[in-house]
Amino acid sequence: MNINKVALLIVSSVVVVFLIGFATFLYINTDTEKHLAINDIKSDPLAFSGEVTLNGVVAGFAQDNETIFALMDTEELLICKDINCGAFQLATHYEGNDPLPEFGDEINVTGSFIKDDVFGVVFKVTNVDVKRNILSLIS
Repeated sequence: MNINKVALLIVSSVVVVFLIGFATFLYINTDTEKHLAINDIKSDPLAFSGEVTLNGVVAGFAQDNETIFALMDTEELLICKDINCGAFQLATHYEGNDPLPEFGDEINVTGSFIKDDVFGVVFKVTNVDVKRNILSLIS
């Protein structure tokens, strides 16, 4: 076999291995779930009809009902580094079977917006997916 053919075979093999590795990296590191940030919906939550998934951080709980909690924008918290800095906090109500999130948890929640006499608008949650507790990242 001549040197040029061997070199071409080696280069081709390296390129194929690289492409397979890169494709695997993209597949593993791609969040296939589409979600909105809390600040994406704050101007008019009721404009989002049907079921949506939101990402946010648990900023507090109702005193008389732990299934009602406030969500603030994750990116806003990472920038300001204070869980009390959120200009907008979304009232969220969950009565499902998953465990309730904890204060400071970054979560993805799926549900829909409803009008509410007390809070104005509430995000009625059908699914909670806890990603991580984000408080250690801001301290």
